Amino acid sequence: DKVSMLAADIGVATFSLRLLRVGWSSTSDAYSFPMFRFGQRLIGIRLRSIGGKKWAIKGSRQGLFMPLHWPNAKPGVLICEGPTDTAAMLSLGFNALGRPSAMGSHALVEEAVCGRPVCIISDSDSVGIDSARKLASHLRSKSCPKVGIIIPPAKDAREWKRKGVTAREISNLVAKSLV
Repeated sequence: DKVSMLAADIGVATFSLRLLRVGWSSTSDAYSFPMFRFGQRLIGIRLRSIGGKKWAIKGSRQGLFMPLHWPNAKPGVLICEGPTDTAAMLSLGFNALGRPSAMGSHALVEEAVCGRPVCIISDSDSVGIDSARKLASHLRSKSCPKVGIIIPPAKDAREWKRKGVTAREISNLVAKSLV
């Protein structure tokens, strides 16, 4: 099963990719990652080759990588950069969604997390940190009661998971960031 192979390759649980409805496009010879608006409205599909090249199906719009059954009963949300970081946090049991890139998508994220406490897990590069700060500022000015930022001691959330971070460690950092 291609999805199980991807999960093993990128270090996430297969169930997390299934929650994100990842599939395989034999036409494009690539994994498919659906992108949504709040309300599970499909607005685009990103493709990722086995080698890691990324592109979108023609006519796709940028959307969020949202797990099936969104929103669930968990009160807080982790906002990640990209589908594989989102899968890493879902693998650890968190309520997570992913932006298509570091920049933008503020209105889509706001629509999905309105009224909920959120913590943004940025990539550790300057673009990731700067965009996390901009998104946090936007969400604070709009609808979120508490907004925090975590900068992992790794390239990104997926690498952090691969290095062995636990759900408890992340939960503690989330709690500290939301004070």
